[in-house]
Amino acid sequence: MYVYPNSIQVNESWFTTSDNVKLHVVHKGEGKPLLIMPGWSGSAKEYCLNIEELSKHYHVYILEHRGHGESEHPAYGQRLSRLAKDANEFFKSLGVEKAYWLGHSMGCSVIWCYIDLFGQDDIEKLILVDEAPFLWANPDDTEEEVRRYGGQRIDLWQLCNSFKHGWDEGMSAFDRYFRLGLFPESPEKQYIYDQVAQEQAIDFLPKLMRDHINQDWRDVIQRITVPTMLISGEVSHATTEECCKWMVSVIADCRWSRFPSLPTAQPDCPLTHTLGRLPRTQRRNSMPALIALFVIVLAVVIRNIVIVPQASSYVVERMGIYSATWGAGLHFKVPFIERVAKKVSLKEQVVDFKPQPVITRDNVTMQIDTVVFFQVTDSKLYTYGVDRPLSAIENLCATTLRNIIGEMELDHTLTSRDTINSKITAILDEATDKWGIKVNRVEVKNIIPPREIQEAMEKQMKAEREKRAVILKADGEKQAAITAAEGEKESAILRADAVKQQRILEAEGEAQAILAVQKANADAIRLLNEAMPTDKVLALRSLEALAKVANGKATKIIIPSDLQNLGGVVPSIKELMTDPKDAE
Repeated sequence: MYVYPNSIQVNESWFTTSDNVKLHVVHKGEGKPLLIMPGWSGSAKEYCLNIEELSKHYHVYILEHRGHGESEHPAYGQRLSRLAKDANEFFKSLGVEKAYWLGHSMGCSVIWCYIDLFGQDDIEKLILVDEAPFLWANPDDTEEEVRRYGGQRIDLWQLCNSFKHGWDEGMSAFDRYFRLGLFPESPEKQYIYDQVAQEQAIDFLPKLMRDHINQDWRDVIQRITVPTMLISGEVSHATTEECCKWMVSVIADCRWSRFPSLPTAQPDCPLTHTLGRLPRTQRRNSMPALIALFVIVLAVVIRNIVIVPQASSYVVERMGIYSATWGAGLHFKVPFIERVAKKVSLKEQVVDFKPQPVITRDNVTMQIDTVVFFQVTDSKLYTYGVDRPLSAIENLCATTLRNIIGEMELDHTLTSRDTINSKITAILDEATDKWGIKVNRVEVKNIIPPREIQEAMEKQMKAEREKRAVILKADGEKQAAITAAEGEKESAILRADAVKQQRILEAEGEAQAILAVQKANADAIRLLNEAMPTDKVLALRSLEALAKVANGKATKIIIPSDLQNLGGVVPSIKELMTDPKDAE
C-alpha cells in the first residue's frame, strides 16, 4: 500500500509498456475514469491531497512517467513522444471508451503530444493546469509574443546543465525559476519534496527537459475540439493572462479559471502551481472562491441535466444499483448518487461478422459470413443480461451456423440460403430474448467453399455448359432437318395440288369443249330439222363426211349402203355448188 502523510491511502499497480518499461500507477475511487499526467520531475505523491478529494467522484489514475517516481528509470525514452505513447498504451489497457484527462505543467505537453499523435477520440473532457504553448522564448520573439504565448526568457539550457552537479543543486536552480510558492510551508510539503527528490533519475530528467523546452504546441492547441477547462495561477509566469485568453479564443469549447496567489507566496515568485493547493479555510473566506464555488455548483447542476435523444434510452443506477430506464426527453440526475450506467440505442442495428469456418455433412470445410439485423427491446436486460452483447451474438451465431451446416451437404448448402437464414434467425431470436435483444433477421452474406471445391465446381459447370451446348446443337440440327422435311412435304403437296388443279381445269376445259361441240351439233341438227333438208342436202353432207374420213389415216372405209344412189345425187350436188352468177 502506498502511504501518504495524514494517513492518506491509495491503491497502486504496475503497467509494462511495449518497450518493457514498468510504470507505477496510483489509483483510487470509482466512477468515470480521470487520468492525471504529472509534471516534470513530479510523482503521484505531489497529488496526495487532490486524489483524496477527487476519488469521491471519479476513479482517479495517476500515471508516473518513466524516470519519475517509482517507475523504472530506463536509459532511453527521454522525450515527450515516448511519454505520450506510454499514456496511450496505459489508456488502452483500461478497456474504457473515453476518460477525463488532466495535465499539470509538463503533463499538459504530454497530452498535447498525445492529441497530435493519436487524436482526441479517447478524451471526453480536458483539464489543463498551468502550462504555456511553448516555454523557451527565442531571442527574435517580441515581448508581445512572449506575453501572449507564455515563453520564458531564462536560460533553460543552463538550468538543465545544473543537474549535472547533483539533484540538490539542480532542484535549487529549478526552484529559483519555478517552484517558489508551490504550496504553503507545511510538514506535508517538506515530506513530499523529500520523497520526490529520492525518486528522481538524475540522468533522465535533464534530457527530458531539453526535449520539453524545444516544443511549440500552438498548432495542436488550435485543433482541440473537446470541452476544455483551463486553470492558472494569478502570479504564474508559465501562463500569463494574455496566454490564457489566447488559448480560450482558439479552443472551440474552453473555460478559464484563475486562482489567486497564496498569502505565503513570494510577491515576485515566477510561478505558482495551483492544483488544489489553497487551504479550505482561505477558500471559504474569499469572495472569488465563493464565486468559483457558485460556478462549480451551477456547473454540477447543469451537468446533471440529462437530455435523452430520440430512439435512445439511458439506464440509470443509484449507488451502483439499477434505478430506472429513461426514455427520450429531459431528465435530472441526482448529483453524486445517480449515474448513467449505459446509453442504449433503440434503432435497428446491423453487425457484419467475419467469416466463420463450418463443416458440412459430407466433410467439406467452407467459410460463411453473416449479417445480423437486431434491435434492443429492453435496455435493462441489454445492460445487465450479458457482458459484451455483440460478442455474445457473434459467438452464438457462429455455433448455430455450424450446427445447421453440419446437417447439410455441400450442394444443399449452396442452394438453401433462405432455409439457413430462417433457421439462424429463429434460434438467435429465441436465445437473445433474455438479453433484451430482438433479432429481426440474419442474412448469409457469402458462402466460400475451399479452392479445390471451387475448381471442381467450375469444371462441373464447364462440362454442364458443354453438354448443354451439344444438346442445343443437336436439337438445332434436328429442328433444321424437321423443318426441311416439312418444307419438302409441303412443297410436294403444293406441287400435287397444282397438277391436280391443272388436270381438273383441263378436264373441265375439255368437258366444256365437248359440251360446246355437242351443243353446236345439237343446234345444227335442230336447225337442220327445222329446215327440213332434202335428200340432196343430206347426200351432200354425207359426201363431206366421207371426204373427211378419206383424209384420215384409216385404211378401211365403210360406205353406207344407200350410197349407191350417188349417181343421181351428183347432178344435184353440181347444181347446188354452182354459183347462179356462173350459170348466167
